[in-house]
Amino acid sequence: MHERSGRPVLGLVLSGGGARGLAHIGVLAVLEQAGVRVDALAGTSMGAILGAAYSAGRTPAELRAVSAQLGKFGRLIGLADLGIPRSGLIKGTTLERFLRELFSPHRSFETLAIPLAVAAVDLRRAEEVGLDSGDLLRAVQASMAVPGIFPPVEWDGRLLVDGGVLNNLPVDLARAQGAQVVLAVDVGLDPRNEDTWRSTRLPRLGMHVWRAASVMMARNTASKLAQAPPDLIIRPALPPRVTSVAGFRRAEELIQAGERAAQEVLPRLRQLLQTDTGQG
Repeated sequence: MHERSGRPVLGLVLSGGGARGLAHIGVLAVLEQAGVRVDALAGTSMGAILGAAYSAGRTPAELRAVSAQLGKFGRLIGLADLGIPRSGLIKGTTLERFLRELFSPHRSFETLAIPLAVAAVDLRRAEEVGLDSGDLLRAVQASMAVPGIFPPVEWDGRLLVDGGVLNNLPVDLARAQGAQVVLAVDVGLDPRNEDTWRSTRLPRLGMHVWRAASVMMARNTASKLAQAPPDLIIRPALPPRVTSVAGFRRAEELIQAGERAAQEVLPRLRQLLQTDTGQG
């Protein structure tokens, strides 16, 4: 990838975070309204879903409408087709149809309007995997396959699960795509935020397990960012009681939080891109 229109190549990185990732829609909306074109995308889990949808041509307005539908309890429950817990609590068949429609007509990375890479983790080799070619739907399913919730995805001899296990904010994948300026959006849970954990409606055991996983993810993210730092990072000020699961019904609040955070960094982003207002 090379410089376009006389400005550096812009890479946008979208973290995992479940419902919290709806804030990414607000960031995309602000960039589009400001005329700032994204040249490359990288994402994990919810970031992979929204990155793929945007790369496939879905506008922020369309994604906002989809999120509003997901906020309806019946619609969200309808996507969670519970199965016998063998490899995952949710079979994912209904969700697969939803994602296929969301990415339509694109079936592979190669046809996307914006280059995309998504992060996953190979359980067999205990290593990170970046996926940027081939079957788009299966790659996104792998990136969002939270262990125990969704079944792992078999891919060329690998057993792939959620990229958030090792790389929840894959700045390195954006750099590998040739991004010269990287804007990263981190909506991961902060394990130190007592307000969030006090409001978590889980049995104490489940809450402790989830919080421990959040500690590991936060440490992994900090380590990865030290190795491959972005040029700008956004951490939207999300409502304290919005967790990865409990938040889809507050989609508009989350999107607006993303919009506010993006507006704050927009002047600095323009400086990095060396563009005038209205140019992308």
